[in-house]
Amino acid sequence: MIENDLNIDVQHIDEEWVKLSTLYFKYSELSDLKDIAGRKKKLEIESKEANLTIHIRRNSEKYCKELNVSKLTDSIVSTLVIADPELASLKNQLLNLEKEKKLLISTCKSLDLKCEGLKNLVKLWVGEYYSTPSTDAEGGHFLHEQEKVNNRNMTKELKQRFHKRNQETKGE
Repeated sequence: MIENDLNIDVQHIDEEWVKLSTLYFKYSELSDLKDIAGRKKKLEIESKEANLTIHIRRNSEKYCKELNVSKLTDSIVSTLVIADPELASLKNQLLNLEKEKKLLISTCKSLDLKCEGLKNLVKLWVGEYYSTPSTDAEGGHFLHEQEKVNNRNMTKELKQRFHKRNQETKGE
C-alpha cells in the first residue's frame, strides 16, 4: 500500500501531483493517530503498573508464601510487576504503535522526496527531455509527419488531462 503511494507514474505526473497533498495529509493524520494511541497506551501501562503494585503490596502475605520470602522488598515487587503477562502484552502493543508511527513519519518524508521528484520530472518534460528528436543522429532525416502529429497529440492530451484535473479540484 505505502509503496504504491510512493511510486511515481511518469506517464501521469499530472495526476500524481494532484493526489500528492491528499496522500501527505492521509499519512500525517495516521501518524498523529498512532501518536495519540501510543500516549493512551502509555497511560494504560502506567495505570496497570500502579494497580499491580498496589495489589501485590495489599496481598503481600500471599506473595511471600508463593516466593518463600519473609518480606516483599521493592525489588521483588518491581520484578513481579515487570513479569506480569498482561503488562508485557501492553508494552508490546506500545512498541508496535511506535513502530507504525515511525513508518508513517518516514512515509511523509518520502512523500517530500516524491514532490521533489515530480518537480524535476516536470522540468524534464518542459525541457523536452522525453521528446523524440526531429532528426536522426546525422541530422539529416526528419521525422515522418505522422510521428510529429503523434507527439503533438500526446502533449495536447497531457495538457487537457491536467486542465481537467484542475477544474475538478477547483469544483470540490
